Amino acid sequence: MSKKQIKKDRKKSNVLDINEDDYIQKKEVLTSFFLDKTYTPMTQKQIMNILGVPNIDKPFLELILDEIELEGIIFLDESKRYVLCSKKNVVKCVFETKSQGYGFGIIDNDDDIYISVANSMGAMNKDVILVKILEEAETGRKKEGKVIKIIKRNVTKVVGRYIDNKNFGFVVPIDGKINDIYIPKKYTKGLKNDIFVEVEIIKYATSNSKAEGKIVKVIGNGKESNIEVKALYRAYNLDYLENFNELVMNELENIPSIVTESEKVGRVDKTNENMYTIDGDDAKDLDDAVCVKRIGNDKYLLSVCIADVSHYVKGGTALDNEAIARGTSIYIPGTVIPMLPKKLSNGICSLNEGVERLALGIDMVIDNTGEVIESTVYKAVIKSKKQMTYDKVYKVIMKEDKDVLNEYKEYQKDIFLMRELALILMDKRHKDGSINFDIPETKVILNENGDVVDIAPYNITIANKIIEEFMLVANMTIAEKFFFLELPFIYRIHEQPDEGKLHELNEILSNYHKKIKGIKNIHPKTLSDIIDSIEDEEEKQIISNSVLRALKLAKYSNECLRTFWTFC
Repeated sequence: MSKKQIKKDRKKSNVLDINEDDYIQKKEVLTSFFLDKTYTPMTQKQIMNILGVPNIDKPFLELILDEIELEGIIFLDESKRYVLCSKKNVVKCVFETKSQGYGFGIIDNDDDIYISVANSMGAMNKDVILVKILEEAETGRKKEGKVIKIIKRNVTKVVGRYIDNKNFGFVVPIDGKINDIYIPKKYTKGLKNDIFVEVEIIKYATSNSKAEGKIVKVIGNGKESNIEVKALYRAYNLDYLENFNELVMNELENIPSIVTESEKVGRVDKTNENMYTIDGDDAKDLDDAVCVKRIGNDKYLLSVCIADVSHYVKGGTALDNEAIARGTSIYIPGTVIPMLPKKLSNGICSLNEGVERLALGIDMVIDNTGEVIESTVYKAVIKSKKQMTYDKVYKVIMKEDKDVLNEYKEYQKDIFLMRELALILMDKRHKDGSINFDIPETKVILNENGDVVDIAPYNITIANKIIEEFMLVANMTIAEKFFFLELPFIYRIHEQPDEGKLHELNEILSNYHKKIKGIKNIHPKTLSDIIDSIEDEEEKQIISNSVLRALKLAKYSNECLRTFWTFC
């Protein structure tokens, strides 16, 4: 029964009232009751007696008790008594499972607790759980816990491949973090082997048994083209994003497909500049373009332009609301669910070769040490001279492939100038302490039918680094400009690492005869130098991964942290 239903049905009360403010107040009173030092575990009946709650208010009391339990303040133990979590070393977590079955209880403060399969109580990924912290952890480094209660299930349906086994069936979920779902024989009639289905869980797993379910929807045959993508969409509730709503489509009709003369007014004309986009071979939406010129013998002029999406997507419109709801484009090998309709993402907001586009730009004068000594921000009209690819730019730099060298003949001088400046910027960042993790990347290879045929290493070359360095220096220059202007801005920041994580890292480093000194005020260059000092590539990869895990995730903030770790 919902809070709204309870309030509607209720006629009178001495403790809890249908008024929302009174309801919140009574919840606060009950919470304070539990947090009082004199509180001892009690049953619901005992709580009602002490607080004088009449039977008519019982549904309200139960609702509030459930809310307080979900907040991780109390839990109902096996004796049906409400126990204060803090007194029993119990914490509320979100369960994050691994494909092997074990998992971690993630706490709000970014801390986590190791939970073995035996101690998981059958919890599924993203379940809200109560975990009792054990005295000793098997790992010796991380707290270990045991799930004592699952207070909220967040997985009710699962998408996967159905496997028939004569007397029963089971579904192998697309999400590798979820174990197989057992399908009883009575729910298998008419189902064919190797189809993709959606399963509703009717019985959750325990430490000793699998979850059970029934098929509620057949998505398609396992042999259908792109069936895995279709199933993936369904598994993550993405299928409804394949199309845009009518309001968005109506607004699109008023957006031009080409830049009009009136839109150019007040913008810097960059249409005659040697602007280039450099992206992957299969890129369709081209967001940024760059241009490099030499100034005298010791300076460079770097221009970085990004598509001016804000000109076409105005605040408060259906387009804007839909973009906010989607948050980002979702890239799946061979396809994409765009944040904006293709008329924008692949059309007027894509810096396509040879056509005029509106952009936001920054010009930076950079000396031969990589220092930005002057910068200007502006609105522009640009025309990309060439849509380049990382692979072909790399072949030009390495002077490989005659066909590519011939295709890029008139652009080679600009490419080598871009390389020259990128190496200067890279060297400056390294001297400033930027950490190069150099962690290998992979690329999914598809055939003509969209089927996965291979997962191959993806080599990051100097061509990728050119764009990476130019985007980094542009972002930092823009951030610094807004910081000193004291204007509202969103910064991407890195906070100082936790000392505990650094001590754990030191234990790992000791195996390689390395050690971090000055943990309290560690500079990123200290970690960078450690990684650079490792000669063996396999060991370097291990150290890089360990260092990465010791650092805090980057996040966005309206405050700029002027520390070693965040270069504004």
